[in-house]
Amino acid sequence: MFNQFYKISLILIAALMLGMVTFEPAYASSSAEEVPEDGPVYLKLKPITAPVWKNGRVRYNIFLTLNLEFSDDDKKEIVRKRLPKIRNAFLLEVHDKSILYKDDKRGIDFVRLRKRLMASAEKAVGKDMVRDILVVEAFSGK
Repeated sequence: MFNQFYKISLILIAALMLGMVTFEPAYASSSAEEVPEDGPVYLKLKPITAPVWKNGRVRYNIFLTLNLEFSDDDKKEIVRKRLPKIRNAFLLEVHDKSILYKDDKRGIDFVRLRKRLMASAEKAVGKDMVRDILVVEAFSGK
């Protein structure tokens, strides 16, 4: 019995070393996050930078990574062709007004930011093209 266990253990160790067997949790998948095929489609934008001003000087920048949500691939492709226009609109918006709460103490006002970016997207690419804008990353840097 011990001899059989020893042989199986050696075979398993050899297979692991050769990369033939991997152990992944049952919940692991090949992609980081799966989106249903019949659901919305997304377009991830390169990060944009929003300055935070104090006394006429930039205190720091906030880097935002945004995902645009669409109802179908056709709208996504139309907007993809107009990305320079939409990036320009977003950059003008975040440089025009602060993205923080008005009291500057509670961080980013995500609700107001989303509304402002949606309005900018509608002006840049048309109404009903972008369904939603998701902030997927936000971090500060100097």
